[in-house]
Amino acid sequence: MRYPATLLAALAGSFGLAAAPTPALAAAKPASCSTIFDVPGASCATLTVPLDRSGALAGRTKLFTEVVRARGRARNATIVVFPGGPGSATTIDGKDLIRDLGKARAGHDLLLFDQRGTGRSDYLDCDLALTPNYSAPRGEDAHQLGKTVERCAKKLGARRGLYTTRETVADLEAIRQALGIDKFIVYGVSYGTRDAMAYATAHPDHVERMVLDSAVTATGLDPFGFSSLRALPRVLSQLCRGGGCNGIASDPAADLATVVKRLEQGPMRAKQPVTLMGCRLRPAITRSGIYRLLQQVDEDPTLLSQIPVALAEAAKGRPYQLSVLEASQSSYLTFCAVIRSIKGLIAPGKSLKEDVNLLRKSFSSADQIARLCEESALPWPRDALVSQRQRYAEGALASFGDGAFAPLDRATIIASSLVPICKFWVAASTQQPVGPTSPPPVPTLIVSGLDDLRTPTEDAEALAAASPSAQLLRVPDVGHSVIQSSPCARRALVRFVHDEPFSQCHEDAQHKPKPARHVLSLRDALESFLEQLPKLPGFG
Repeated sequence: MRYPATLLAALAGSFGLAAAPTPALAAAKPASCSTIFDVPGASCATLTVPLDRSGALAGRTKLFTEVVRARGRARNATIVVFPGGPGSATTIDGKDLIRDLGKARAGHDLLLFDQRGTGRSDYLDCDLALTPNYSAPRGEDAHQLGKTVERCAKKLGARRGLYTTRETVADLEAIRQALGIDKFIVYGVSYGTRDAMAYATAHPDHVERMVLDSAVTATGLDPFGFSSLRALPRVLSQLCRGGGCNGIASDPAADLATVVKRLEQGPMRAKQPVTLMGCRLRPAITRSGIYRLLQQVDEDPTLLSQIPVALAEAAKGRPYQLSVLEASQSSYLTFCAVIRSIKGLIAPGKSLKEDVNLLRKSFSSADQIARLCEESALPWPRDALVSQRQRYAEGALASFGDGAFAPLDRATIIASSLVPICKFWVAASTQQPVGPTSPPPVPTLIVSGLDDLRTPTEDAEALAAASPSAQLLRVPDVGHSVIQSSPCARRALVRFVHDEPFSQCHEDAQHKPKPARHVLSLRDALESFLEQLPKLPGFG
């Protein structure tokens, strides 16, 4: 999660720290490149392309691009980034990407573009209920959210099938031609690795190298996430390797199974609310919520290290530690605290409002749902009635014994899958969109965090085995989005881009950071961060 840092940058921009406008790209229509999210010195442009290249649906859509030139003269291929989500806007994370790439950018221009439906590329916002809401907790249950998805699909109409990987590949090719770029190094993160593989498969002559960080399989997401389930005991166990959990927990997977069994009777709530800068939250602990939490905190090694004690306490009927971790993922609590901490320090002017509005567009839930529900291989015929789809999903799991879902259970897997949302999505076509079936034959670096539960290392190993051109880097003590978190991975990235050999990362006897003995440090850390806001440049 980069929200606090991004919001801090937005607020700093309101005090005149934003980049000055830069010349637009000659190959496309000039666009503003002066928000505080844009990289200083970058060139921005928009390109208008057909909404539907088949011609069946009229209309056009705009693509926002940002080019960061190499220092001196670019001598090599242009690096292009596919972010995760799907639904993330690349250009709003440009400064973070510059930091992540580091010396790998030497001699390379960097192309950032917001995929259609995201950021400044005709942001897709088909229903306010799907828009991230930082002023109040999300209170919808699965059925209410599902009905919102159904309304979204109907509102989008025939457009809803035009936000898939196929369109991303065609859009990037149009951008490449418009900007006169010959070769790319394609860099995909999470779901963006699917886009990267698809583009390299369709246009191998224009791809020099490929970097896949936290890769999905070549064929896309498993709607039930079985690879994540199978990796769960391994990841929980390696948190405790070398006796790191002694005195904290004996078996986190067994504790998780105990908690899941308790929750069959209904959600748990801690008696004490989680508070931050006067904001309060008392989240419900559910089976599917715990599983989602395990897959969310893996991006922060410190939060992940607190999982063993949180599960051990919850297994004893004390869920407060899990509540703190759950609250750490709450955009409501974080933004409520940020707003309270800066109240009265600044006067929100036009610039700040524009930056905050752009921050809201950093992620499009509507685009994410449109992509996932259109191009995932869901467990029902695409023309099946909505009322039939839950039965199809349950039938797809009927042949599995209960032990196949341990340390979770069957109900948790269904509730945590794409089923509750996508069963309400009315597919635009009865034909399943076809993606890549295997990695393309270009030099490829696959980077996998051994703590990653969203895109487990087992999937990365299978992907690497299917590609003679791929090298796999396994990174210990890191979860999802490896390169942003691991110095070892960033060093390997630099060497790979420069066509030099790299070494595997070292694994210590115990997990780093070591499993925590309490979770209160999370609250303390967040409060400390917020207390420092008035002392940072641009405040007070």
